[in-house]
Amino acid sequence: MRSILGLGRALGLPVLAEGVETAAELAFLQSELCDEVQGYLLGRPGDIESYRRDTDGGDVAEDAQIVVPLVPKASSM
Repeated sequence: MRSILGLGRALGLPVLAEGVETAAELAFLQSELCDEVQGYLLGRPGDIESYRRDTDGGDVAEDAQIVVPLVPKASSM
């Protein structure tokens, strides 16, 4: 994981860690400055019809999940 995060930083690309299921995994990713995470720890997939009711009703992928940024984006001045 450290190699992937380092490669992403070297290339100037954000890294998204998928499948985060434990607080220990999240803490590790935070300590290594991972950009974003998603997984069951943060939210399990919900019923797609509930999502459509709560939004504009547009089309969404059946396996849509929550993505949480870990590193604040630099503000543009």
